[in-house]
Amino acid sequence: MKLSHKIAVSAVSLAMTATPMTAMAASTNHGYAKQSASRCEQINMKQQKLVDRFDFTNKWHIDQFQKLVNRENAKGCVTNQSSFEYLKDFGNFESLTAALKYTGLDKPLSAKGTFTVFAPTDNAFAKLPAGLVTTLLTDPSQKSALTNILLTHVISGASVNAATASTLTEATMLNGEKVTIKSQGGNLYINSSKVVLYDIKTSNGIVHVIDTVITP
Repeated sequence: MKLSHKIAVSAVSLAMTATPMTAMAASTNHGYAKQSASRCEQINMKQQKLVDRFDFTNKWHIDQFQKLVNRENAKGCVTNQSSFEYLKDFGNFESLTAALKYTGLDKPLSAKGTFTVFAPTDNAFAKLPAGLVTTLLTDPSQKSALTNILLTHVISGASVNAATASTLTEATMLNGEKVTIKSQGGNLYINSSKVVLYDIKTSNGIVHVIDTVITP
Protein backbone atom coordinates (compact mmCIF):
# COMPACT_ATOMS: atom_id res chain seq x y z
CA MET A 1 0.00 0.00 0.00
CA LYS A 2 1.36 3.39 -0.96
CA LEU A 3 2.23 5.59 1.99
CA SER A 4 1.41 9.07 0.89
CA HIS A 5 0.62 11.25 3.87
CA LYS A 6 1.95 12.23 7.26
CA ILE A 7 -0.20 12.53 10.35
CA ALA A 8 0.71 13.34 13.94
CA VAL A 9 -1.37 10.48 15.29
CA SER A 10 -1.44 11.63 18.90
CA ALA A 11 -3.38 14.72 17.83
CA VAL A 12 -5.95 12.83 15.82
CA SER A 13 -9.05 11.15 17.22
CA LEU A 14 -9.49 7.92 15.29
CA ALA A 15 -12.73 6.04 15.36
CA MET A 16 -10.91 2.79 14.47
CA THR A 17 -9.91 1.31 16.97
CA ALA A 18 17.01 -7.55 29.46
CA THR A 19 17.42 -10.77 29.20
CA PRO A 20 14.59 -12.91 28.15
CA MET A 21 13.16 -15.11 30.88
CA THR A 22 11.83 -18.28 29.33
CA ALA A 23 10.43 -18.74 25.87
CA MET A 24 7.29 -20.16 27.38
CA ALA A 25 4.81 -17.58 28.71
CA ALA A 26 3.45 -17.57 32.22
CA SER A 27 -0.07 -18.84 32.80
CA THR A 28 -2.74 -16.16 32.91
CA ASN A 29 -6.41 -15.58 32.24
CA HIS A 30 -7.49 -12.73 30.00
CA GLY A 31 -11.13 -12.11 30.83
CA TYR A 32 -13.64 -10.28 28.68
CA ALA A 33 -16.09 -7.52 29.32
CA LYS A 34 -19.53 -8.65 30.54
CA GLN A 35 -21.46 -7.68 27.48
CA SER A 36 -19.49 -10.09 25.27
CA ALA A 37 -18.52 -12.80 27.79
CA SER A 38 -20.73 -15.58 26.41
CA ARG A 39 -19.70 -15.29 22.78
CA CYS A 40 -16.05 -14.79 23.70
CA GLU A 41 -15.70 -17.66 26.18
CA GLN A 42 -14.59 -20.26 23.63
CA ILE A 43 -12.00 -17.93 22.11
CA ASN A 44 -10.76 -17.09 25.59
CA MET A 45 -10.14 -20.77 26.38
CA LYS A 46 -8.17 -21.27 23.17
CA GLN A 47 -6.18 -18.11 23.74
CA GLN A 48 -5.34 -19.24 27.25
CA LYS A 49 -3.86 -22.51 25.95
CA LEU A 50 -1.65 -20.59 23.51
CA VAL A 51 -0.50 -18.02 26.05
CA ASP A 52 0.49 -20.77 28.50
CA ARG A 53 3.14 -21.99 26.06
CA PHE A 54 3.76 -18.98 23.84
CA ASP A 55 7.14 -18.62 22.16
CA PHE A 56 7.91 -15.49 20.16
CA THR A 57 10.67 -17.35 18.31
CA ASN A 58 8.08 -19.77 16.93
CA LYS A 59 6.33 -18.43 13.83
CA TRP A 60 3.53 -20.98 14.19
CA HIS A 61 2.74 -19.68 17.68
CA ILE A 62 2.65 -16.11 16.38
CA ASP A 63 0.43 -17.01 13.43
CA GLN A 64 -2.00 -18.98 15.60
CA PHE A 65 -2.25 -16.24 18.18
CA GLN A 66 -2.82 -13.61 15.48
CA LYS A 67 -5.68 -15.70 14.09
CA LEU A 68 -7.27 -15.77 17.54
CA VAL A 69 -6.82 -12.02 17.94
CA ASN A 70 -8.45 -11.48 14.56
CA ARG A 71 -11.39 -13.68 15.57
CA GLU A 72 -11.73 -11.82 18.87
CA ASN A 73 -11.86 -8.51 17.05
CA ALA A 74 -14.36 -9.81 14.49
CA LYS A 75 -16.68 -10.88 17.31
CA GLY A 76 -16.20 -7.68 19.27
CA CYS A 77 -14.37 -9.46 22.10
CA VAL A 78 -12.35 -6.97 24.13
CA THR A 79 -10.39 -8.00 27.21
CA ASN A 80 -11.40 -6.25 30.44
CA GLN A 81 -7.71 -5.83 31.28
CA SER A 82 -5.79 -2.62 30.73
CA SER A 83 -2.81 -2.61 28.38
CA PHE A 84 -0.39 -2.86 31.30
CA GLU A 85 -2.30 -5.69 32.98
CA TYR A 86 -2.48 -7.63 29.74
CA LEU A 87 1.26 -7.34 29.10
CA LYS A 88 2.11 -8.17 32.73
CA ASP A 89 0.05 -11.38 32.60
CA PHE A 90 1.20 -12.43 29.14
CA GLY A 91 4.63 -13.39 30.45
CA ASN A 92 6.93 -12.42 27.57
CA PHE A 93 7.18 -8.76 28.62
CA GLU A 94 9.06 -9.00 31.93
CA SER A 95 11.59 -6.31 31.01
CA LEU A 96 8.94 -3.94 29.65
CA THR A 97 6.58 -4.25 32.60
CA ALA A 98 9.46 -3.93 35.09
CA ALA A 99 10.54 -0.73 33.34
CA LEU A 100 6.99 0.63 33.32
CA LYS A 101 6.62 -0.03 37.04
CA TYR A 102 10.02 1.48 37.85
CA THR A 103 9.20 4.71 36.02
CA GLY A 104 5.60 4.87 37.23
CA LEU A 105 4.21 4.58 33.71
CA ASP A 106 2.33 1.43 34.71
CA LYS A 107 -0.27 3.65 36.40
CA PRO A 108 -1.45 5.63 33.35
CA LEU A 109 -1.36 2.47 31.22
CA SER A 110 -3.59 0.81 33.83
CA ALA A 111 -6.04 3.70 34.02
CA LYS A 112 -8.86 4.93 31.83
CA GLY A 113 -7.80 6.55 28.59
CA THR A 114 -6.97 5.67 25.04
CA PHE A 115 -3.47 4.47 24.21
CA THR A 116 -1.68 2.73 21.40
CA VAL A 117 1.22 0.75 22.81
CA PHE A 118 4.06 -0.74 20.79
CA ALA A 119 5.30 -3.42 23.18
CA PRO A 120 8.85 -4.83 22.87
CA THR A 121 9.22 -8.47 23.93
CA ASP A 122 11.91 -9.70 26.32
CA ASN A 123 13.83 -10.87 23.25
CA ALA A 124 13.69 -7.30 21.95
CA PHE A 125 15.22 -5.95 25.16
CA ALA A 126 17.89 -8.66 24.98
CA LYS A 127 19.11 -7.10 21.71
CA LEU A 128 20.24 -3.98 23.58
CA PRO A 129 23.92 -3.70 24.60
CA ALA A 130 24.89 -6.00 27.46
CA GLY A 131 24.14 -4.51 30.86
CA LEU A 132 22.16 -1.57 29.53
CA VAL A 133 18.77 -2.77 30.75
CA THR A 134 20.14 -3.45 34.24
CA THR A 135 21.71 0.02 34.34
CA LEU A 136 18.49 1.70 33.22
CA LEU A 137 16.52 -0.17 35.89
CA THR A 138 18.93 0.42 38.78
CA ASP A 139 20.74 3.72 38.21
CA PRO A 140 18.55 6.65 39.38
CA SER A 141 20.44 9.01 37.09
CA GLN A 142 19.17 7.00 34.10
CA LYS A 143 15.51 6.98 35.11
CA SER A 144 14.59 9.96 32.92
CA ALA A 145 16.34 8.34 29.95
CA LEU A 146 14.39 5.13 30.51
CA THR A 147 11.15 7.09 30.81
CA ASN A 148 11.88 8.81 27.50
CA ILE A 149 12.53 5.47 25.81
CA LEU A 150 9.26 4.04 27.09
CA LEU A 151 7.26 7.10 26.02
CA THR A 152 8.59 6.54 22.50
CA HIS A 153 6.46 3.38 22.46
CA VAL A 154 3.13 5.04 23.29
CA ILE A 155 0.60 7.13 21.41
CA SER A 156 -1.92 8.85 23.67
CA GLY A 157 -5.45 9.85 22.73
CA ALA A 158 -5.87 7.44 19.83
CA SER A 159 -6.34 3.72 19.37
CA VAL A 160 -4.54 3.08 16.07
CA ASN A 161 -5.03 -0.33 14.51
CA ALA A 162 -2.61 -1.87 12.03
CA ALA A 163 -4.79 -1.09 9.02
CA THR A 164 -4.77 2.60 9.91
CA ALA A 165 -1.06 2.62 10.76
CA SER A 166 -0.21 1.13 7.37
CA THR A 167 -1.65 4.23 5.67
CA LEU A 168 0.65 6.57 7.62
CA THR A 169 4.27 7.52 7.13
CA GLU A 170 4.95 8.83 10.62
CA ALA A 171 3.45 9.26 14.06
CA THR A 172 4.11 11.46 17.06
CA MET A 173 4.70 9.54 20.27
CA LEU A 174 3.82 10.55 23.83
CA ASN A 175 7.20 12.25 24.41
CA GLY A 176 6.89 14.30 21.20
CA GLU A 177 9.32 12.12 19.25
CA LYS A 178 8.35 11.30 15.69
CA VAL A 179 8.71 7.75 14.41
CA THR A 180 8.57 6.58 10.82
CA ILE A 181 5.99 4.04 9.74
CA LYS A 182 6.30 1.87 6.65
CA SER A 183 4.82 -1.26 5.14
CA GLN A 184 7.34 -3.57 3.54
CA GLY A 185 7.06 -7.18 2.44
CA GLY A 186 3.65 -7.50 4.04
CA ASN A 187 4.99 -6.33 7.41
CA LEU A 188 4.56 -3.11 9.34
CA TYR A 189 7.63 -1.33 10.74
CA ILE A 190 7.91 1.42 13.34
CA ASN A 191 11.35 2.87 12.63
CA SER A 192 13.32 -0.41 12.36
CA SER A 193 11.04 -2.33 14.73
CA LYS A 194 8.88 -5.00 13.10
CA VAL A 195 5.32 -5.46 14.31
CA VAL A 196 4.97 -9.21 14.97
CA LEU A 197 1.52 -9.24 16.61
CA TYR A 198 -1.07 -6.54 16.11
CA ASP A 199 -4.48 -5.25 17.11
CA ILE A 200 -4.70 -6.70 20.63
CA LYS A 201 -7.55 -4.62 22.03
CA THR A 202 -7.57 -3.83 25.74
CA SER A 203 -9.87 -1.86 28.03
CA ASN A 204 -7.87 1.33 27.44
CA GLY A 205 -6.54 1.02 23.92
CA ILE A 206 -4.67 -1.31 21.62
CA VAL A 207 -1.36 -3.17 21.78
CA HIS A 208 1.01 -4.06 18.94
CA VAL A 209 3.97 -6.33 19.75
CA ILE A 210 7.36 -5.37 18.25
CA ASP A 211 10.64 -7.26 17.96
CA THR A 212 13.05 -4.35 18.65
CA VAL A 213 13.10 -1.58 21.26
CA ILE A 214 12.43 1.84 19.72
CA THR A 215 15.12 4.31 20.80
CA PRO A 216 14.59 8.09 20.67
